[in-house]
Amino acid sequence: MKKTMERLSNFEILRIISMLLIICHHFALYSGFRYPSSTITMNSVFIQFLSYGGQLGVNLFVLISGYFLVKNEFKVKKAVKLWMDISIYAIIIMLIFAIAGTDFNFFEVVKNIFPIPYNM
Repeated sequence: MKKTMERLSNFEILRIISMLLIICHHFALYSGFRYPSSTITMNSVFIQFLSYGGQLGVNLFVLISGYFLVKNEFKVKKAVKLWMDISIYAIIIMLIFAIAGTDFNFFEVVKNIFPIPYNM
């Protein structure tokens, strides 16, 4: 019989809030709103606030995930599966770019086959 863990709703709500903060950060970063640094406007302050909220959201999400994962035992099989998944996606994306006409040198191909050691 599988052991179930009691859900802690306060951590779940905090995790949801951190996800929303991360989404706001991506909105602020990739929305295209650019304000000159010489002037301070309400819009530029709001966009800057959204950007800082995303950094807080990432830190919260990592801390909450670590809190729940610290009690789990390490399994080599899961790590190898994750490594293989990441490598397969990296190779597929590289092949899509190669079909589209992007040139690759040998080192870039090796980095795409082994994405984790090269921080891809």
